[in-house]
Amino acid sequence: MVILVAGAVWAALVFWLLSRALRQFRTHCRSTLSAPTNPSSSPSVSIIIPARNEVENIGSCLDGLRAQTGLSPQSSITVVDDDSQDGTAAAVQQCSAGDPRVRLISAGVLPAGWIGKPHACWRGALLTEADWLCFVDADVRAAPQLVAAAVMTAKAQRIDLLSLHPLQELGSFWERTIMPAGLLVIACAKSLRSKAQDAANGQFLLIRRAVYFQVGGHWAVRADIAEDKALAG
Repeated sequence: MVILVAGAVWAALVFWLLSRALRQFRTHCRSTLSAPTNPSSSPSVSIIIPARNEVENIGSCLDGLRAQTGLSPQSSITVVDDDSQDGTAAAVQQCSAGDPRVRLISAGVLPAGWIGKPHACWRGALLTEADWLCFVDADVRAAPQLVAAAVMTAKAQRIDLLSLHPLQELGSFWERTIMPAGLLVIACAKSLRSKAQDAANGQFLLIRRAVYFQVGGHWAVRADIAEDKALAG
């Protein structure tokens, strides 16, 4: 009898946690971006893609980013090749040939005390001049107004850093099993906190350029594996 009662209490607790987490997750997912409405105020954005062995993804990523609308002509795309061994650099050159907005650079030798991705992001950021920096992972495929809408949303909400969580494509059995479980754990943990904590997702991270360098950018989080969360904090 005691075991049955304990089991019922545990089941009720788990159900409550899941319900609360799912409600919060649905609320989060309903957040929408502001659609660009004024072409004359098109933002200038430097898009930076750190890429290491992304030959299978970089083409579709660049196709989506090159097709962005609502950005100023001064906007640019920088791909930072982080010592890829699979032909990523050649793929970038092939799919962006003749497009002056796209440039390919090498991350170079990794300095002591650095992790690869923060170093690649930092190298790309140092070459920028636009008002906004947008760090995008090479496996992200962007809708045509994504970047402009993200900037408009950041401006409307008066925030300097905006991070988005893309729709995840889950192919294998383990991807379909592990990814939702991981997101649920994060949602549960977040729902139990009494205070909001800053967080960011490195798959898509938009930040004002002036603020980025003011806080030290990726140089300040050069040794952090979770550099996105560290940068947001």
